[in-house]
Amino acid sequence: MSRMYRPRLLLSVLLLLCQAAGARATAAGGDQAKVDSSLKFIAHVESIHVNIDQQPLVDWVKPIFEVLDKRFQSETKPRTVVVEVTLHPDGPADVLVGARPALADADVRAIQKAADTSRSPHSRVVDATFRIEAKLNGGTPEKSGPFTPPLPSPGDRKLARFKPASTKEKLALIESWARNEAIPLLGEFARRRDRLEHQATRDFGKLLASIKRDGPIDVPALSEKNDFFWRAMIEAPSGDQLVPAAWVALCAANGQLDYARRIADAIEPFSAEGFGSSELLREFRWRVQLFDQDLEERIQKGIALNDDGHYDEAIKVYDSVLADDPASAWAHYELFQSKVAKSLKSKTPVALDWPAARKAILQADPLYGSMASAESPDELYDLLLRREIQTLFSDEHNATRDIFRYADIARDLGQPGFAAMLYWNAKRSIKPDAHENRNLTADALYCLEMLGVIEVKTKFPGDHAAEFKRLDAERAKRKKESPARGAIEEPKKN
Repeated sequence: MSRMYRPRLLLSVLLLLCQAAGARATAAGGDQAKVDSSLKFIAHVESIHVNIDQQPLVDWVKPIFEVLDKRFQSETKPRTVVVEVTLHPDGPADVLVGARPALADADVRAIQKAADTSRSPHSRVVDATFRIEAKLNGGTPEKSGPFTPPLPSPGDRKLARFKPASTKEKLALIESWARNEAIPLLGEFARRRDRLEHQATRDFGKLLASIKRDGPIDVPALSEKNDFFWRAMIEAPSGDQLVPAAWVALCAANGQLDYARRIADAIEPFSAEGFGSSELLREFRWRVQLFDQDLEERIQKGIALNDDGHYDEAIKVYDSVLADDPASAWAHYELFQSKVAKSLKSKTPVALDWPAARKAILQADPLYGSMASAESPDELYDLLLRREIQTLFSDEHNATRDIFRYADIARDLGQPGFAAMLYWNAKRSIKPDAHENRNLTADALYCLEMLGVIEVKTKFPGDHAAEFKRLDAERAKRKKESPARGAIEEPKKN
């Protein structure tokens, strides 16, 4: 049973405040308007908990509820009034007032006066938006038209800004969101875990909080090669993907969207809704989905040009994509393929540097599903494993089996951190009989040993040296029996 994160105190106080406001309006009785007021944060409950100081907010919103209660006592028709407030960590709040039907200017001014932005509280970490909604005489139906002035949701406003942006601008917006919103929130989620056994989680949160808002980020040092990262992952309740979500955000902040997306996709089946990290992962997904649509449209244009024999034009397309997104593994791969095709068709040799192209692809996505060539048994084995990744998760009935195979492939392709993340989540989420009682703890610790994170294993009983030796032997056997052996002759040694 996972322990969902439900900070009840803040919400209960705000709920009592709203109920008191509604009670005052209803108690007026007679032919006066009935005003039902409520407050709703547009954020996950865990974000509210770490981002809002309770008492200053309660004190500040009281006059808003009071003016909504008293101002409209003579109303005889249904009306809905919305006061949208956005708190900032470093400045006065923004206040928008909308209604359906429209309010008189004097009513708007009275509400804005009550919402005195010169005295507004600040959010702790990132912007925080909430809406106070007053329904007069039951309020107007949802389908009765827009508010005046229009009040698009914060999500709609983000989408309206993001969707028309260019590929390069979308990448910059994702990087900014990851660095200025996701990482600070995840750091606070971690720092504020209050159970005794969550000390490593709190320490990991301090690391995230220390990240500067600009400049490069050493992602491996803060994630897969960091002891606190793994201890925090082990401490986390089942379904809480705070630590992998931080890995996603760190990669995204560094512009490494391919690998960030791969991590996010891998942990999605293990994520539970009771944690703020799930909401942040959703925010990442819709952003990267729109980014991918732009990227795919451009790369497919290059592929079409390549297939028609217009290699120079295709190369120009890929170069332009890489100018906007230098960490696109797909664009690097297709660029090399077009250069190969041009070289084969041209009387003038074209310089080809596969090692450099391969390096660029793997820096963007270490688990990219294809390679252009294999010149040794080891490279062919690598290529076959990558191709196998593309066959996984095509049948939902094999999803459990494919999770373990994905982890094994990641480990054998030199990505033990990704593999350990999958092994650990599978251990907590999948019944042992579904994987024939495989020792997933040993699998995960073996991967950490490969990464040089050697202290975590001391927290687990067992003969780790023997388990690691067994796993070494199993890996060597699989590689030896692979079709890659013998397909390419080993170079003879002098």
